[in-house]
Amino acid sequence: TAITADTPFYIASTTKAFTGHIAAQLAHDGIVSLTTPVTELMPELRFHPSIKTESITLTSLLNHTHGIDGNGPITYRTAYTAEYANKKQLLDLLAQHPAARNGSAFEYSNIGPILAAYILEHKTGKAWQDMIDQMIFQAIPMRHSANRLSQLSELDIAQGHEIGSDGFYP
Repeated sequence: TAITADTPFYIASTTKAFTGHIAAQLAHDGIVSLTTPVTELMPELRFHPSIKTESITLTSLLNHTHGIDGNGPITYRTAYTAEYANKKQLLDLLAQHPAARNGSAFEYSNIGPILAAYILEHKTGKAWQDMIDQMIFQAIPMRHSANRLSQLSELDIAQGHEIGSDGFYP
C-alpha cells in the first residue's frame, strides 16, 4: 500500500529518540538532571543486587550504557505481551533484570528508554505518551503519528516491510 502524507504511523522504537528529546528538554528547563543517579531521581526503584546503581543516569539509560540486562520481564511485557496491570507492577520487575554481561558497554535494548520514560513521568506527573504528544507531535505538528496503538485503526496503519528475493513483503 502506498504511503501518503495522511498515512497513520505508530512510532514504535522511534519512541526511544523521542524520549531522549523530552529528557533533554526537561533538563534544559531544570526539571531533571541527565547526570544524577536515577536512584536519586526516583528513590523507590529497586534494582537487582548485581547492578551498580550509582552509575545509572538518564544519559546512560538513553544511550544504552546503563549496564542492565535488557532481556527480562520488563522488556518482554512491554514489547510482546502487555501482561502487567500498571506501571508499579512493571517497575517491581526491575529487580529481576541482572547486570548486563558486557558491563556498561553499549548494548541496544528497550529497558533503558522504558525506565527513563517512567522516571520522567515520576518527575513531571505526566504520562510519557502525553509528553510526546505535547512536546513533539503537536509542536511539529505530526498529525498522523501515534505512540498508542489504540489511537490508530489497524486497517489504516502503515505496515512494516522486509525485502526478500522476490522484492518487498509486509
